[in-house]
Amino acid sequence: MFALSLTGFNNSTIPRDIKIIGDSAFHNCSGLTSISLPSSLTSIESSAFYRCSGLTGELNLGGCTSLTSIGSSAFWSCSRLTSISLPSSLTSIGNRAFYGCSGLTGELNLSNCTNLTSIGRDAFQYCSGLTSVDLSGCTSLTSIGSNAFQNCSALESVVFPEGSTGWYVTTSSTATSGTDVDVTNSSTNASNLNGQYRTYYWKRNA
Repeated sequence: MFALSLTGFNNSTIPRDIKIIGDSAFHNCSGLTSISLPSSLTSIESSAFYRCSGLTGELNLGGCTSLTSIGSSAFWSCSRLTSISLPSSLTSIGNRAFYGCSGLTGELNLSNCTNLTSIGRDAFQYCSGLTSVDLSGCTSLTSIGSNAFQNCSALESVVFPEGSTGWYVTTSSTATSGTDVDVTNSSTNASNLNGQYRTYYWKRNA
């Protein structure tokens, strides 16, 4: 069930068998304080929870075992979220999906997202409280968009998928080659993603 609390409303629910939260469904619903989403959910679309500034605490999507995609700007500026848990079924995190979620602190643990293939452009930009990102289990990951972790000022560690090689950076989203980059050192990864190569697209050879 999807449960919410909006200013001027007591409760509102969405059927358990819902599969999609559509574009801008809860855009600017600042009275929404918590969400509980069904396991049947397959997609959270663009700007679905854009600027839902009242959302507080953990965003727990771990029980959404059918969820494959989080659309662009889906949780843009949900600044009171403090942590995120995501299911292994997830394949893509869209552009600006968590842009400006400044309340996220500590580690962003995506290690169980074994089917994740892409992290979009600006996906976690301005998540200034993040200190580390764990992608160690994301063995299907092949692309990270430009500025995905830009302005994550506290970021100290980014762990890439265990044993992954063949990563390169490029200024073009359509390029099939670029400058090779070594991703074995977690602190160097953090520095590169938020520094020298922050505006680049990160890709991995198939």
